[in-house]
Amino acid sequence: MALRLRRGTNAERLTITPEVGELVYTTDTKLVYVGDGATQGGISVAGGVGGSFLTELLQDTSPQLGGDLDLNNSNIIGAGNININGTITATGNINLGDGTEDTISVGGLISSSLIPSGANLDLGSLAQQWDTAYTTTVNTTTLEVDDIVNSNSDTIYSTVTGELTVDDISFTGSITDTSNSSIVYDSSTQTLTSDILKIGTILRPDSSLFYEASTESLHTTTILLNQIYGDDSTIVFDNDSKTIFLNTVLANNFARTDGFVVYRGVTNTLAADEVEAITFTGDLTGSVFSDDSSPFFDANTGSITVTSISSNSSTVNIGTEQQPDDRLQVFYDGLGPVISGRVITGNNNFLEVQSSRGTIDSPTAVQPGDGMSGLILQGYDGNDYNRTSAIAGFADSNGVATPGAISGRLLFVNKNLAGDGDVIATFDAAGTFNAPVIQPSTYADAAARDGFIASPVAGQIVHVTDNGQGASELQAYDGNTWTGMSDNLEVVDSVPSGSTYTLLLDDNYTYYRLSDSSAVTVAVPPESSVDFPIGSNMTFVQSGTGQLTFVAGAGVTINSPDGLLSTRVQYSAVSITKVASDAWDLIGDLV
Repeated sequence: MALRLRRGTNAERLTITPEVGELVYTTDTKLVYVGDGATQGGISVAGGVGGSFLTELLQDTSPQLGGDLDLNNSNIIGAGNININGTITATGNINLGDGTEDTISVGGLISSSLIPSGANLDLGSLAQQWDTAYTTTVNTTTLEVDDIVNSNSDTIYSTVTGELTVDDISFTGSITDTSNSSIVYDSSTQTLTSDILKIGTILRPDSSLFYEASTESLHTTTILLNQIYGDDSTIVFDNDSKTIFLNTVLANNFARTDGFVVYRGVTNTLAADEVEAITFTGDLTGSVFSDDSSPFFDANTGSITVTSISSNSSTVNIGTEQQPDDRLQVFYDGLGPVISGRVITGNNNFLEVQSSRGTIDSPTAVQPGDGMSGLILQGYDGNDYNRTSAIAGFADSNGVATPGAISGRLLFVNKNLAGDGDVIATFDAAGTFNAPVIQPSTYADAAARDGFIASPVAGQIVHVTDNGQGASELQAYDGNTWTGMSDNLEVVDSVPSGSTYTLLLDDNYTYYRLSDSSAVTVAVPPESSVDFPIGSNMTFVQSGTGQLTFVAGAGVTINSPDGLLSTRVQYSAVSITKVASDAWDLIGDLV
């Protein structure tokens, strides 16, 4: 047998097909190939017994084992995949991945239990959580979940609503709400903390019925609780004071341990020594007492004793629209006001009475002349109470009563001095005040008037006993000064003797007859001293031999024919009138 051997580069090898058994050596890659007469380039081989031991597997794209592979305490390492159709059996430790960046996919079934090697090992994390867990039983010390869903996709527990809806719970340890890390149930203290708990039926450990959802009934002889809180964190039951605080109680019957029925739903009656509640709906039989044991409602007399009445709706009603016959009666023997109120200024607080035709619950529009309401005051005469005074309101019979506009009229009534008739005054929609007698206030003189009326307004009317000229007079304020309302001029026969007389406000509308034998100067003062209203007028007659001469004060102008300012002869008459600010006209027999 002849040995055939070739040599050359690896590129040259790939261009030939060696004969069967022909060897080829590549000078650049230092590898040996054997020909089979068909494979181009030959098959890579290297030393070993019979050439069957391979020192390099890189060149074999589909190597196979003829028997078991013994690792001989060594490892299979490198990057790649293990893909087999069979079973991997290991008696030591199996490490799957070396960090959270590695992914492990299990496509088949797990036929054994998953048991942790120790405590404090987690299944998932807050950042990477399992989506859905399907299990028959969960037995764990701590269970932290967002939501629990059953096989029907019904949410059993939701951290959003805090609701737990289950048919049966049996576990030890605790349930924790992961949204706020609060403990929902702690089995060591047997404490349940949840906003809403929805349970069908609760059984005792001996399988006897404790709570039946279908009938909403609780079967127990004793409930031992320190405190019960409502959903707004207010105390519903306080064991220390043995007090129940409830807004509403829905139950058929309540009974004491001795069998006595405290509340009977059929008759809606409550029999108890003490009840403390915000709202109570039903019938009460007997008296009701306040916290200090003072009577609030006396069943014997049918009276209520309170210091104040308040309402959540800002309105306290007496009677109803359907039963409007009730009325408020106040009995009081003290010295203070019978009814008093305290309001904030500017808030439009009124004592309001609403009137209509028709009925209370079906009102119809009022008509002109209809009475609105009123106030009646009565006094006891020894035998009975009789009216002394009254104030009543009406829709004015001469006005209108249309939507948004009802004319008003007030009626004032007093018993007369003899007590056998009425004195009536009215104030109507036209602004007319009508009374049998209208009497203005009377003052001794101008000083007394001004002392009482420091800031008069136009239209005021008073009566003065002495108007400064020794006569009584009605006076009206025109916005600037008080003016006499007499129809006749006041005649004065003389003036104070002397060389000068200065005009006064009270001289207005006065007729002076000066009988002095000596000359008299009449001074007209400026407005800054005496503010006469425009139109003020005085008449002077020289009834004596003393001549009258008019002199203008500072800033005053006296207008007269040719500037004449003196009376001509005895019985000469002149008149002076204010026509403008500090301006007067002087007319008459002048010289």
